[in-house]
Amino acid sequence: MSSTQPSWERFDHTGASKSDKRPLVSLQRSGGFQMNRAAFEMMGQPEALQLLFDRSRKLVGFQKAKLGDRAAYAVRKAPHSDTYAMSGKAFANFYDIDIAETRRYLLQMYGDTPGVDLNMPDATSNRATHRTR
Repeated sequence: MSSTQPSWERFDHTGASKSDKRPLVSLQRSGGFQMNRAAFEMMGQPEALQLLFDRSRKLVGFQKAKLGDRAAYAVRKAPHSDTYAMSGKAFANFYDIDIAETRRYLLQMYGDTPGVDLNMPDATSNRATHRTR
């Protein structure tokens, strides 16, 4: 056993933010997309988005749109939360994207288009997989 004592540092929660500062997008079991504030801001705070897909690389792109634009999905702010959501089930079904469990992805820029790489989940949420139907 080492005689060196740990160098403890007290965590003061008052200075910590409870939200992740990285731009994250989740693809829910329901097929919907959910994003945190950082991702919403990286996308330009859109009122609506058009979904893009690169079949060969399995990339999902998000293009800022206006409500009423062709193929645009409304982005809704979640009540009492700093997250935003939009539909995507038809998109996931059309491109045969696995939504058996909720997965979270780091939003990145691909040229001038923000997107996520479905081959590289940041984390898998277990909240949705333990629900009973």
